[in-house]
Amino acid sequence: MAMGRRGISKQPVLLIGVCVFGACLLLFLFMRGRPAKPAPEAERSPSSTATGLDHLNTVATTAKNDDNELKSQIKEAISEANHNIERRLTNLEQ
Repeated sequence: MAMGRRGISKQPVLLIGVCVFGACLLLFLFMRGRPAKPAPEAERSPSSTATGLDHLNTVATTAKNDDNELKSQIKEAISEANHNIERRLTNLEQ
C-alpha cells in the first residue's frame, strides 16, 4: 500500500504566505515614506481657519461646561456619601 501525504503540501502554503507578507511589508514601507497631501487653497483660506477656530472654541467651552457639571455632580455625591456615613455612625452610637 502506498503511503500518501494527506492535506495540502507545505511548499505552496509557505510560498503564498511569504508573498502576502512581502506585499504587506512593501506596501507599508511605500506608504510610510509618502508625505501628507497639502491642503488645497480653499481649505487654507482665512475664513475657513476662523471657522475652524470658532468650532474649536465652541468645543472647548462645551468641554469646560461638561467638566464643571461633572465636578458639581461629584461634589454632590461626596456630600451625600458623607451624610450617609454620619447617619450610620449616629445609629451605631445609639
